[in-house]
This record gives sequence, C-alpha cells and structure tokens, in this order.
Amino acid sequence: RDVILNWLSPINFFLRQADISQMRTKGTGKWLRADPIFEKWESGSGSTLWCRGIPGAGKTVLASMVVDYLGTQFTGKNIGVACIYLNHKEVGSQTPSRLLAGLWRQLVLD
Repeated sequence: RDVILNWLSPINFFLRQADISQMRTKGTGKWLRADPIFEKWESGSGSTLWCRGIPGAGKTVLASMVVDYLGTQFTGKNIGVACIYLNHKEVGSQTPSRLLAGLWRQLVLD
C-alpha cells in the first residue's frame, strides 16, 4: 500500500498537517471560527476563504486548525478534507501534478 501511495505522490501532507497541529496552542483560531466571514464560508455561501498576512503571522497554523475542524465536522459524511502546504524552500518538488496527486493521496486515505 505504501509503495503505491508513494508512487502516486511522494508528498505526504498528512505528516505536515500533524506537525503543524502539534505546534498549535489550545484555543488557536476560535476567533476565526466565530467570524461572520468564516461562518458564511462554512455554510457554503462563500466559495473562498482568503487569509492573508505577512510571513510568520500564523496563516499556516490557522489553516491547520481549519483542516482539523472540517475533518471533525465531516466525519462519516462521505466528504473528504484535504490540504496542501506550500514551502518556498521546496519549490522544485511542488509541481502542479505532484500537488494534485498529494490531494488525491489524502482523499484516497480519508
């Protein structure tokens, strides 16, 4: 199984998600989930949730909170939750085909 998954995509965003989730302080992102913009996006009224900020502002940590939150919300509902974390130091390995395959890998395992 691992051989096939690694063939499909060597990029394992599950590991990255787990690493980032462990760095989060308890309660991180509660303010985001209470924001009307997030609530609109979560209800399906908004198609994109755009979070911007300077490097180091915490966007990645907030994104990991959203991924974990959605994972709990959709457990057992035949809805997959997948994520991509980009890293400017790994630009050579982050090709569109590898990123899409990384999403596929997550959805196959979810």
